[in-house]
Amino acid sequence: MLQKFREQSVFRHIIVIAVILFLLAHSFAITNLIQNGESLSVNLRDTTMSEITKGNWLRPFYYALRSSIAVPYWNGILSCIYITGFLLVFSVLFGLETISVILLAAGIIILNPAVIAGMAAEIHAVDSSFLSLLLSAAAYGFLLSQYRLRYLLSFCCMVAAVALDFTLSTVPIVMLLIIYADRELHRVSLPKRFGISSLLIWFSAILCSMTALLILSRRYDLKLAFTYIPNRLTVFHTLQRVWQSYIPQFNAYPHVSFVALLFLLFCLPCCIAYQCKVSVRLLICLVFTVIVNPILSIAPLLILDRSPQYCLSYYMPWLLICSIINLRDDWHKHRREFRVTGLLLCAVCFLGQVVFANQVYLKKALEFHSTLSIMTRVVDRLEETDGFVPGETQVAVFGNLDQSPLSVSHEGFEKLERFEAASNHVSIRNDSQSTAYIWQIMGYPLNLVSNFEKEQIRKELDWSSIPVFPADGSVLWWKDTLIVRLSK
Repeated sequence: MLQKFREQSVFRHIIVIAVILFLLAHSFAITNLIQNGESLSVNLRDTTMSEITKGNWLRPFYYALRSSIAVPYWNGILSCIYITGFLLVFSVLFGLETISVILLAAGIIILNPAVIAGMAAEIHAVDSSFLSLLLSAAAYGFLLSQYRLRYLLSFCCMVAAVALDFTLSTVPIVMLLIIYADRELHRVSLPKRFGISSLLIWFSAILCSMTALLILSRRYDLKLAFTYIPNRLTVFHTLQRVWQSYIPQFNAYPHVSFVALLFLLFCLPCCIAYQCKVSVRLLICLVFTVIVNPILSIAPLLILDRSPQYCLSYYMPWLLICSIINLRDDWHKHRREFRVTGLLLCAVCFLGQVVFANQVYLKKALEFHSTLSIMTRVVDRLEETDGFVPGETQVAVFGNLDQSPLSVSHEGFEKLERFEAASNHVSIRNDSQSTAYIWQIMGYPLNLVSNFEKEQIRKELDWSSIPVFPADGSVLWWKDTLIVRLSK
């Protein structure tokens, strides 16, 4: 298979298509300042403890190799390399050879909303998630190869994938289901005990990663973030959101995208069924994959109490569509009307994804500048207060800037707010991010009080008499500390 790909120059086509699509969709994000939320921490040297508590114990080592300073352009280049590598491995695993099918797979992988959400909200760490995705696919690439050390290499790849991004820990199982569906569709047999070997390697990787995580947590006396127990309502709502991901709602042309989805899910599969004589076993395999994929995708997210929209596994079921459409040698046998219609609909759909991605990134850039304007006014008010000395006077900032009266929606971007990564109006989400913004983005020498002192002040102050910034009295002295209230 690999030799066949080399002879046909398929690799070159995949790389060119992937790089062009990535630059069209995400170049704005990596060439502009769109840091917000957790990505406000430009220096990741002090994030070791927080990453370990989330289960990503290998990320600090990766940051040390990549650079502890999160440079958007460099992170974007690495993201492009990793996601292109994932597309290459995916193409080898599923035998994608024709340009049309490669373009379809590249669009599904590079332009899906999970990638857009990651680039918009987690530009500082999104490349590590793409590397985790690549390693998960590489694990199956090694497992299906003839190398003597294929089991060891597959195991190492899975351990690294889980340790880099715990939210993607179920991706190997999702890919295993898609591999089985694809092989059953094309009537290609898998090696003996492939499924059992894959599950054993995956389980061993999870066990090894968790053991390392427990050792590190005990050494640094950390409390892991795996203690959250979701209730039934949370599980139901999350599952509902995941199954809704099959509907292309995050697109500049959602109606055309919905028509494209209907075409891909019904017209072409019906044609496939007519030509390939779909068996009952294949139907069971496809239905099982479609139903189980979302459940597997949300399992790590529920444990960590994290939104599914930022997780790449949330949109992994879309790869099943690519597997269904890919007929290898049978693709050219379809009627020309089907192929042309499908390609035109996909082209419009992918164009809508490119436009949508750039709209999201533009909104994040506007939020960054709006936040800079507001926080500059806050610092200016502090400097105008009698007795304030930069770097010496203790300051306590209270309130969520996103709930401030100065935080308003940018006109024309209201429709983007249903996309969670673009739902905020400013770059700062909470008090700790205000600290990161002042210290790392503005670089202002503000002597902020500790969290313990802040809680003591919060309990003792009478907040009913303190207005919200920029009103007079929103910046006031309390003992020897200067108080700033940004929101109610």
